[in-house]
Amino acid sequence: YYADGRLGSAICDLRNVDDIRAKVKEAAKFFNDRIDVLINNGGIASPQWRDGKTMEDLSTIDEWKAYIDTNLTGPFAMSQACIPYMKARASDFEHGAHIQNANNSSPAGPCIIHIGSFRAHQSDPNQEGYASSKAGQLGLMHSMAISLGSLGIRVNLIAPGLINVAHDIKEGDENGADWAG
Repeated sequence: YYADGRLGSAICDLRNVDDIRAKVKEAAKFFNDRIDVLINNGGIASPQWRDGKTMEDLSTIDEWKAYIDTNLTGPFAMSQACIPYMKARASDFEHGAHIQNANNSSPAGPCIIHIGSFRAHQSDPNQEGYASSKAGQLGLMHSMAISLGSLGIRVNLIAPGLINVAHDIKEGDENGADWAG
């Protein structure tokens, strides 16, 4: 597909709003100024402070900012940049895509999906940055769903549970423990 010009990619700095806006503009151009789906999946996945730190360590403030900037501000800025392309038809500005498509066989309009985490509801020690950013995504999703609904843009969040990844359960993996418990 790449050789045929039907596939493209770009690297984006989720802590740089100008880069986000530029990359979304490039993507929209690739899709003829229309974006139907945005999946906000990029972010810092490590749930705990680096090097075994706790929030008592004053140096965690920089990690805190990174979590919030990447996991919360990034999805907000990506969504904000995509809205004009999700609402690209002139009629959407007046009536919303959900109204325009109500009589069609597939009435659903564009959608934004945030990838959150169960850590928004259930955290372990020393996960203040990660858990707070994921809880913030939940609030962001609720508010965006209400704000963008009249434009025909659906907004949802997927909050996966514990996933078998080395950085989250290394000790259990090394000892052969059952991680699913």
